Amino acid sequence: MNRTGARLKCGLARPGHVHVWTIRLLRGYLPAAVLSRHLNYREQALARTYRDASTKRQYQASRYAVRKLASCYAAVAAGTLVLSRGGLGQPLLKRPRGRNGTLLHLSISHSERAFALAFSRHARVGVDIDTTDHPPAVWRNLSRHFRSSEHRFTQPLQMIECWTRKEALLKALGSGLGGLPLLPPLPERASTVRLAQSRWHVTSLPTFNGCAVACATDGPYGRLSHFTLGSLNALKRIR
Repeated sequence: MNRTGARLKCGLARPGHVHVWTIRLLRGYLPAAVLSRHLNYREQALARTYRDASTKRQYQASRYAVRKLASCYAAVAAGTLVLSRGGLGQPLLKRPRGRNGTLLHLSISHSERAFALAFSRHARVGVDIDTTDHPPAVWRNLSRHFRSSEHRFTQPLQMIECWTRKEALLKALGSGLGGLPLLPPLPERASTVRLAQSRWHVTSLPTFNGCAVACATDGPYGRLSHFTLGSLNALKRIR
């Protein structure tokens, strides 16, 4: 493990620490054959079911990044990690087979331009990323889900930031879009709300490659670190 990998391992050691990664998709693709070598059998089988080449590469790239980064956090070989689901569907990284316990809570989100990953060792986490260049019909549909205090948002960036905050919280809760009516207003870029008997911290992060990014986590709130990579190739330097 190099110095970057060592910092990653230590950075999640304390409760409340969350790491968010945003990685550009438009350039710096690794060859599909390289990506596939880092996916397990089930992930490779699922990748083959995607008919759209762009969607397939998004999936391959995000799974490669999850295993690459998680192996640094957990100090185990990437291929031995088990990607599982919690009781409400949230993704979890389990220890290698034969060993009990959850290594990391994680969340994954894709857009056409970039994807986002969030890792936490001690708390549930949700992340969402979305572009700001949607057609007018999308903005009208999003605004239907806004509360009165959120209707002041009229600019595309403001609206999509508010929406990604909602999506991040829904992903952390594991409730899906059906939970939208239960969410409290999230008009601020950083908010702390009580929901489902937990205290949630919801934060909008700096825009990345024309995308809004937000993260939600529960439990004690310590530190949120945001890492950005201009290409997937940059992950090769982390080990």
